[in-house]
Amino acid sequence: MSIGAQLFWVFIGGGVGSIARLLLSKWANPSADGIPWGTFLANMIACTILGLLIAVDEKSAIETKWKLGIATGFCGGFSTFSTFGLESLVMIRKDEWLTLLAYVIGSVTLGILCVYLGKKVGSL
Repeated sequence: MSIGAQLFWVFIGGGVGSIARLLLSKWANPSADGIPWGTFLANMIACTILGLLIAVDEKSAIETKWKLGIATGFCGGFSTFSTFGLESLVMIRKDEWLTLLAYVIGSVTLGILCVYLGKKVGSL
């Protein structure tokens, strides 16, 4: 597959993922206080999708365009680790240490669990 075709599939998936993330954040973050649930949910959903994709690819190889579009594009555009870092910094600046601790531990722990569960479900 040419680099142009690879870029196309990442571009399409990334655009869809980014739009989906914006809509999820608008829905899940009605205010700027507390845990940013939109970012949290986007990261957990993207981790689960990635786990499913890995499992399906192991069973029967997925075409490169779909892997690029879904894993690199959609999951990359939809998951928001950079935003996670920024939101964590905002909590630090506000001295919201318990909220920060819950957010960081929950995101990392559940992210790993979601990848594992997605892989298990995809392996069925």
